[in-house]
Amino acid sequence: MPPLHYHNHAQRVTTQTRGLAIYLDVSGSVNQHLPEIIGLLRSLRTELKTIFLFSNKVVEVPFRTLLAGHVQTTYGTDFNCIAEHILENRYDKAVILTDGYANMTEENQEQLKARTFRGLTVLFGGRSDSPEFQALGDVVQLDEVTV
Repeated sequence: MPPLHYHNHAQRVTTQTRGLAIYLDVSGSVNQHLPEIIGLLRSLRTELKTIFLFSNKVVEVPFRTLLAGHVQTTYGTDFNCIAEHILENRYDKAVILTDGYANMTEENQEQLKARTFRGLTVLFGGRSDSPEFQALGDVVQLDEVTV
């Protein structure tokens, strides 16, 4: 048999999955809407193990703790804490549930764009737009998603 040399080396592009994060606004202005939001999220209880609550800081809680009604909040609202948490944990996608009454620095917005972050912002009980997240992904009303 003649010696044969096969170049059968297959190149494959590897991707790193960085995950999806769900951030729920628990500031004082959304207290009246939380039972409705938690009720909607209840259908995801088998898929969601943890959820990130945010006001002026981000706190990770087990989803069953949220379903039991235990919420940690500072009663303020700040989108910068979300941006910093996303950047630190290298998330590439997130769902942000908020009434939209907060701000984010341009520096954090630019860093998220540079990381090719994509977000879905779901607004409820407040503003009809969110310029802070508009350039980072879709911004929809809760009514549009649940109808």
